Order: sequence, then C-alpha cells, then structure tokens
Amino acid sequence: MDLISFWQYADIQVTGITRSNLPPYTKVPATLLSNSSFIFIRRGSAQLLLDEQIFSVYGIQLLHARPDSWIEWHTGKEAVEYIILSYEAHIDEKVNSPFHLVYRIFPSNPAILHNILEKMLELVQEERALAQFQMKVLLYQWVSQILEQSQSSAEQLNISSPVTLVTTTMEYMLAHYTEPLTLDSLATAMGCSAGHLSNRFKQILDRGPIDCLIHLRMNKASQLLVETQMPIRSIAVATGYQDVYYFSKAFKKHLGISPSAFRKQKHISEDIPSNPKIYDIVDSELGCYIENDNRYQFNFREGESTMMLKKHLAVPASLLLAFGLLLGACSSAGNTDTTSESTNDTKESTEKEQASTEESSTGTHIVSAANGDIEVPINAERIVTDYYVGHLLALGIKPIGSYGLYMQSPYLEGKVDGIEDIGESLETIVSLKPDLIITGNTKNVESYSKIAPTVLITFGSNVRDEVRQIGHVLGKEDLAAAWEKQFDQEIADARTKAQGLIPAGETITVFAGGIQKTITIYGAGYTGKAIYNELELPMQEKVAAEVAPEQPWLDISNEVLRDYAGDYVFVAVDLKTESYDYASDSIWGTLQAVKENKLFEIDGYRFWFSDPISLQGQVHDIVDMLSERQAENS
Repeated sequence: MDLISFWQYADIQVTGITRSNLPPYTKVPATLLSNSSFIFIRRGSAQLLLDEQIFSVYGIQLLHARPDSWIEWHTGKEAVEYIILSYEAHIDEKVNSPFHLVYRIFPSNPAILHNILEKMLELVQEERALAQFQMKVLLYQWVSQILEQSQSSAEQLNISSPVTLVTTTMEYMLAHYTEPLTLDSLATAMGCSAGHLSNRFKQILDRGPIDCLIHLRMNKASQLLVETQMPIRSIAVATGYQDVYYFSKAFKKHLGISPSAFRKQKHISEDIPSNPKIYDIVDSELGCYIENDNRYQFNFREGESTMMLKKHLAVPASLLLAFGLLLGACSSAGNTDTTSESTNDTKESTEKEQASTEESSTGTHIVSAANGDIEVPINAERIVTDYYVGHLLALGIKPIGSYGLYMQSPYLEGKVDGIEDIGESLETIVSLKPDLIITGNTKNVESYSKIAPTVLITFGSNVRDEVRQIGHVLGKEDLAAAWEKQFDQEIADARTKAQGLIPAGETITVFAGGIQKTITIYGAGYTGKAIYNELELPMQEKVAAEVAPEQPWLDISNEVLRDYAGDYVFVAVDLKTESYDYASDSIWGTLQAVKENKLFEIDGYRFWFSDPISLQGQVHDIVDMLSERQAENS
C-alpha cells in the first residue's frame, strides 16, 4: 500500500491539539505522546529528544511522532513556540504505516500549515457536532499539505544502514572469496571509500573486512580438508591463496594447527564415509577457539552494554556461520569475571555503606528539598522515580518504578529488569504502593504527593550534585560520598588515558547530523559532555569562542564546516539507520580528520543520557575509540 492510500483508507480521528510556549534555557523533562502526533514548531531554538532520535531545532519545522513516543525539550537562547496535533489512525495494513514513523520535514509553505492549525485550535473549543466534522475536514487538508510540502522539501542524502553495508559486503565476499580481494577492491565494489567500509565493519562486527575475509577462507579451507582428498596446494588456490606456504602459515595462525595436522586429526577422530558430509569446522579439542585474543568473549564492564553483540547478530546468522563468526560466542562460558577492580570496589563499598546505614527503625525524618521540608521514611524500600533511575542504580538502590525513557539507556541494559514503566499513569504508581517518590518535574509534585511522600530534585543539574541530593533524601550521605570518590577516580584514570592519546596542540570537535546542509556543533553539553567536561579534551578554538555554555550547541551551514573542524572529529548520528561516507563527500572529504582517519561516528542517542552509569559508559567508549584508532593508524 502506498503512502497516500494509508491516509485515504484509514479511520482517522483528531484526539487533541495544544499550543505551548517554552522560555529560553529551559530543560523540560520528558513527556509521553500516547497517540501519533504532528509537532509544528513555529519559532525558537532547542535540542529535542523524540523517540530515540535527537533533533537540533531552529526556526520553523515539522516533526511526526509515532504512538507512545517520549519527547524531551532543552531550549536554547530563543523561546520555543509549538503546536502538537495528535490523532488516532486505524487500518488493517500495519506494515510501513506512516502513522508509526518518526520523521522531520522543513515545510516549503509553513503559513498554510499554520493557518490550518489555528482554525483547528478555534474548533476544539466548540461542542457542536458540525465542529467535529469540520475538524476532520481540516485534518485531511493538513495531511494533503504535508504530503505535498514534504515532497518538495525532501533532501537526498548519502545514507545507508551500517548493517546493510556490512551484510552486502559479506555476501559479495562469499561470491568472490576465491578471487584476489583487497580492502580497496571491496570498497570499490560497494561504492564507498575504504576507510568508511573498514569503520562500518568494526562498528558492527568489531573487526575489519579483511579479517572477515580471512575467517571465510579459513572456514572454507577447513571444510575442504575434511570433506575432500584435494592436495593442500589445490585447497590454497580454491580459497584465494596462490602461495601454498602463505596459506599454510595463515591457517596455522588462525586455527593454531597446520592444514596437514588438521586433516590428520580429523581423519583420526572421524570415520569419513565415501559420500562425505559436512563436518565440524573446528575440532572439539580446540573448543570454540578462533583467535588468541578471544575476541568474542562478550563480557562488559560497569557502564557498558551488550549493544555490540546485538549489532553483531543483526547480520543474518547464515552469513555469520559461513564466516565462522558465531563459533566464538560460546567461549564466553568459561569467563566469569572481567569486571574492573574499580567496579568491584564500588560494589564492596556499596555493600558496606548499605550495611552501615541499615536501621531497624521504621520511622521518618525531615529532609530539605527543592519543594520544601518533606517528611520521608528513614529506610524507604519501595521507591518510584520518574527521571533518576540511573542515579539510584549507581548507589546500588533499585526503584520499583520509573519512566520508560530513562530506562532505555543502553548503559543500563540488564540493570532495569523488573522495574515497572510508570509512563504518565498515576494509576500505575498507586498500584506499586511506593513509600517514597523522587521526581525531577515540578509539575508532578502535587499529584505525586497525594500518593506518597514526594521529593523534588531539580532536573538537569550536575550529576554529582544530583547523587548527593538523593543520598541526603535517603539518609545515605556516606554511600553517596563513597560513590562520588570512586566515580571521580574512574573518570580521572580515563581522562589520563584519553589526554595521552591526543598529541599536544591538537583539538576535538563534536558535530551532529552527518552529511547535511545544516550541521550541529556541540560544546560542553549533551553529546559533548563526556568529551569536554569529564575527559577535559581540548575544544577547537572557534567552537570554544562561539558556543555559549548556557546553550551548548550551534547550528552552522556545511559551507563553513572546515572553520570549526578540529584535528579529531566526532559525529553523532542515529547509528541504527545512518552511516555516511565522509571521504567521498566534497566538503567532509577535505577535512584533515577524515584524511587521517580521525573521524568517529557515535550514536547520538547513547550520548543523550546523563545519569552516572551512562556517563561512565560514554567516557569509556570515547577512550576505547581513541585507543583503537591510534593502534589502527600506527
């Protein structure tokens, strides 16, 4: 079904329309859009989180949100005025439905759209049946204009999914592995630069394309050694190696055994029939050994997630099996503890502090908070919070309920299991029977206070201050102090490593958006927070001069990109759907950071979260990226 047909045949009803104004330099906590919604921004500047995507907003534009999307506003130096039009759409066909998409357009004629919304705002005040009919007529006029204006304003961008690029390349290797392939020839076949192809493979599979090609060839060679009596020289040629000595050396390095010994071992352990079948590629005595570094033992330190494993498995399993890239995963069974010492120290400290603060009293005490002096339980056991789930978890305290958005941080994966998503449902909170509620939203205080003692902690302040305030509320100041000491030490160690990887006099710029006409630059906030505030890496001079601390972002034209680019460049994009070939772009390709392979694509959504655990993970990610790239470029 095409796009227009969806709108034509769906049963559509307007569920609400509201106008809102946000003052400058305001952080508005997340709210839930229950229905599909159009967000028409009339004026202002802001950073906007909408359903896992980050948008830099300046001036007139239109966004669409799918049902149950979280939206969070951080306004800049200009106040924001916007109108939200919400609707329900019912149709049998669900695949590719436009009602469940998140997108943005820049209207070619915003005045028409604005006039339609103004008429709808007038009609929503009326109770006449005719008004409801007129509202539906206006909705279809609105949709007609959206379809027309979105086509005229659409931009063609050089975007492809990283997983798609990797999958296509692996399929090409599978068809051509017997030929003399190089990184450059693979990149040419895929229509991108060699650096871009290499970076995408490392992003998805944590290894380069040539490494994958070697895995494939060794896999095929192992099969031929077991299933046939072909001479080793012929097997070498059949798997893309013209030099049998080089083949034998590569095989032994890869599997830890020579081709002839591998064949002999297999012939001893297996009774090969005259009509051979496919045998195990790796000997059972070798287990799941693939490389000396046991690359696929998927263990993660505090603040990290299994995102790499998930991206790895996004590639079709048949390809991973053909390349022998699934076998290594089982080696993780024997590795039970790769957690850093600092993490162990934190856990021990947490346990000691918890033990020292345990009291048999079930009484209350008075705490001073942003909403006044509040009487709270001494040992709260059933805590609900909207925004501070990561802060509580950092102290070893698991709340019973929280906003789903803040539980979606990739760095909290595995830590939020069993925590109820309270959304904006007071009924859900009541059902959880909390004995304490910690909120970051002034608007929630009154309604929450009717359910349980409620403490307001100002949203968006320094993460260390937030943890201290939570420690004060819970009567666990010592626990918060111990956490802060460990946190500062871990950040200091990472800072030393990161600064040692950046040569003296070189600078860093953090961009967002990829190859587009308008590009966002971040200062010491949002995506730049971990890089500039925690790691204290040097900001490019022009960025430092023009990006104000109170609005830590700036939108620029791609024509002046070079004026703001540092020696190292980080670009925040939606890594699930976007990947750009910067070396092939006429503007980006001229940057020294691109030429020297010092450009890094990072996931803007991962770097949006600012709770303590996410911040730790972001810091480690940056250090790891710099370290790995230095080794690659050396």
